[in-house]
Amino acid sequence: MHEVLDILSNDHRHMERLLNCIDYQKDQLLDPACTNDVSIIMEILDYLTEYPGQCHHPAEECIYAVLLQKQAIAPELIWHIQIDHTELENLGKYVGKTLCGLVDGGDISKEYFVFVLEFYAQRQIDHMQREEQILFPAVRSNFSSKDWAKIGDELNEILAPVSGRDVHQEYEDFYERIMQAEKYQFTAPELLNYS
Repeated sequence: MHEVLDILSNDHRHMERLLNCIDYQKDQLLDPACTNDVSIIMEILDYLTEYPGQCHHPAEECIYAVLLQKQAIAPELIWHIQIDHTELENLGKYVGKTLCGLVDGGDISKEYFVFVLEFYAQRQIDHMQREEQILFPAVRSNFSSKDWAKIGDELNEILAPVSGRDVHQEYEDFYERIMQAEKYQFTAPELLNYS
């Protein structure tokens, strides 16, 4: 079942790439010479809020519960990560609402939106790094095949198709669409420098 950690690490790579896309889009948003198409930012925020809440974080929570029972790591490290999951979801929703306020012509300035977006992105990165550097290695070194078997059914239910829908695959496809849209923007003729 170590492949579950590989799936979670791959999710982190996807999220990091999406955060890099947001960083590029944020710079474009602040550049008065660029057209401000925020649809990609909105799609990325949707992905970063919805997918972890439906698949990624529940799988991690299942694993961390066993790690907590095994007392293989300080409980407060796990608790902080679990609190992060809720806070990141709420913060992601707030960033999305802030973007909607900006688009709808509310009292939200581009600078404030960028500040909130940068704060959110950094929190995401810090969170993923703590998981990759502390919790995932603790799981790898402390889990036995018996531990994986104990939570195997629960993990399969979280990550496998439900009611005829493969939620994980749907988000993989969604991620690829975002990457393709971002790739198009990076190679659009108006963004190329021919001089």
